[in-house]
Amino acid sequence: MALAAAEAALDDNALWNALARGGFRLRQIERGCKKLDWNSCRRVVNFMLIKTAWPRVCKALEREKVIVRPVDGYGLPDYIRVTVGTRAENTHFLKALERVLKQL
Repeated sequence: MALAAAEAALDDNALWNALARGGFRLRQIERGCKKLDWNSCRRVVNFMLIKTAWPRVCKALEREKVIVRPVDGYGLPDYIRVTVGTRAENTHFLKALERVLKQL
């Protein structure tokens, strides 16, 4: 059954297009963070870890209608988890992040 699913996925153009768009969306956030002089970890999934002073940043981003998650429970106390979304969602996140950084 797994082999049949894998073969079907290989022929699924919509899946490949979605994967390609996801890679672009990750690069969008990477470029935005780099522009703000923030470091991010190499990514292999649909989220990124970004090094920051997370408690203050998380609260300020929530006021901007952006939810990020701390990952201190995973032994990374200086990072937040940012899920990659649509182009519009990523743009909203990056603009909110820029506003937050100016306030802090």
